[in-house]
Amino acid sequence: MAILIIPTKEVEIADNEVDEKFEHQQPGIIKSIRLPIFLLGILLMSTISADETFVGNFLGLYLKQRYHKGINVTGTVLMVTGIFYSIATLLFGYLTDRGLSRTLSVTIGLLVSITGSFLIDPSTILAAWPKYVYPGIMFGLLEVGSAMAQVSILPLLVFHDREFDLERSTEAMTGVYNTGFFLGAFLGPMLGSALLGSLSFSATFTIFAGLMLL
Repeated sequence: MAILIIPTKEVEIADNEVDEKFEHQQPGIIKSIRLPIFLLGILLMSTISADETFVGNFLGLYLKQRYHKGINVTGTVLMVTGIFYSIATLLFGYLTDRGLSRTLSVTIGLLVSITGSFLIDPSTILAAWPKYVYPGIMFGLLEVGSAMAQVSILPLLVFHDREFDLERSTEAMTGVYNTGFFLGAFLGPMLGSALLGSLSFSATFTIFAGLMLL
């Protein structure tokens, strides 16, 4: 146990030294969460999360109604798209760390997510596709786009011109990031179920894609 604790204490000491170094420069919580940044973070994360959680929660019902596929197919699709998401998160985290523009990553990610959401239902583009593989691929596309955007949103909120922005506390921006994510995760399925009460899956997918486009 002592061997495990020693490295931990060294890290703790190093963190304390960094905290002391920047303590006089760190702003208060009110100054950290400036209104434009707060709204930008909430808006980006909530729209992405709402679309992702709506499609993820209702994909099983959609596959059952349109393709008469059971829970085993839904589970397989969700598992494969989850792998896509994990790989994309690692890949674009690495690429942005190596110089890829975070703004470009978020922008392309949003466009990819919008495309995947809009095209999940073949009837959206009046195309006939007899296999359930098509919506699975489109949901995978949505997940990859979501990963591209999410991996860069928090660094964008914290950093400016690749330098630490002392007016933006990392802790405060993490709070903004998580607030947006869980707000979207709450609103997405609720809004989706309300829309499906009077609209088709095709129309609902299109509305969610439009919300991200806005």
